Amino acid sequence: MVNATIPPSTFGPIAEFMARFTDTVQALVGGVIGLWIILIFLRWYEYKRLRTVMVEIKHQLVRLNSHFGAEEIERKQHIGHKIIKKIKEKKKKGKKKKHEKS
Repeated sequence: MVNATIPPSTFGPIAEFMARFTDTVQALVGGVIGLWIILIFLRWYEYKRLRTVMVEIKHQLVRLNSHFGAEEIERKQHIGHKIIKKIKEKKKKGKKKKHEKS
């Protein structure tokens, strides 16, 4: 239950502090565009942290697989990777044939 006899001067310093605080935040943020920029920065930072965690998990899985002797599974590659891989294999074969001839 709220005490109705509290004088309004009690809330004066609190209201003054809140007014200064909101003015400071408003100046720092700069409205909607400032909030948008801050949110983009926070998302970038979150992505960066998540990526480092995922890389660590990947390294731990590789270590566990090698520890327990599990075979490494090749990742599925899309058509571009397959074409590049075949081109590199042909170049290697061509270089070996040149060295064998001389």
